[in-house]
Amino acid sequence: MALRSPAVRVLAITTVAGNVAVQQATRNALYTAELCGADVPVLWAGFACGILDITAALIVYGYLGLKPMRLLQGIASGLLGPKAFDGGLATAFLGLLCHFFIAFGAATVYFVASRAIRPLQLRSTLSRAALFVLCYNMRLLLAFSMAWPSIS
Repeated sequence: MALRSPAVRVLAITTVAGNVAVQQATRNALYTAELCGADVPVLWAGFACGILDITAALIVYGYLGLKPMRLLQGIASGLLGPKAFDGGLATAFLGLLCHFFIAFGAATVYFVASRAIRPLQLRSTLSRAALFVLCYNMRLLLAFSMAWPSIS
């Protein structure tokens, strides 16, 4: 109803898993927005990006012997420096929050870019893949510059 109301400006819709999977919730939200004639972004991409990326990192670095808490503390060390490794679960959680902040930032960059760059609105696999590579490399650069300020 808010989508149809002239008194309400809906800027975004977020979706989470509940009685259906997050993908189905997103499809439902997109369908509802389409029925209402609304052009509203659905922002679950940051969540999906964050989950997939942290899962890949935990698997790869776990295989190499790094414990999950140490990995997350390493992310937090971008803000706290070496003290992050002495902070236990609290700094690991901060690292997870930082990780998702970066993931939502990448999704936001894509959304803003898609409003200015017409081909990104076409939902083509090529534009998504190119943006993934760009955001992934930007994320790595950000992580390295935060964790090791002496190399930047």
